[in-house]
Amino acid sequence: SVESARSAYDTARATATTKAERQTALANFDAALAAALNARVTAITGAGDPPAPPAGYNGTAYVTGIQAANVAFRASTTAAQTAFAQAIASATTSAQRWTARLTLEIAVGNAIVARSRALLALGAPPAHPGHTVS
Repeated sequence: SVESARSAYDTARATATTKAERQTALANFDAALAAALNARVTAITGAGDPPAPPAGYNGTAYVTGIQAANVAFRASTTAAQTAFAQAIASATTSAQRWTARLTLEIAVGNAIVARSRALLALGAPPAHPGHTVS
């Protein structure tokens, strides 16, 4: 996990006495971070899409719209995390790592804005959700 990778990095950095040891600690941290991120992306991708609402539910279009916004958000963030994992794995300088992290933050921010816009476009929820349409 990211927490254990960070803890291992902090410990290695605290005990490092040479520049080479600090660089090795950072390289190990980057590798562990990329592995943890790849595991997260795999788990999110494996979850699949949410189930459809039951037939006759009067909020079907609204619920489907929410699910579509959430699926699109999840796809966008998963793509951003995948690109980040690839970029961080190939980064050799702190500027490249910084650029990769900033690109991830921008992509996630854009995904949040797109999801918010999609949810706002749905309008008000149905008056009596859960009741069957007669």
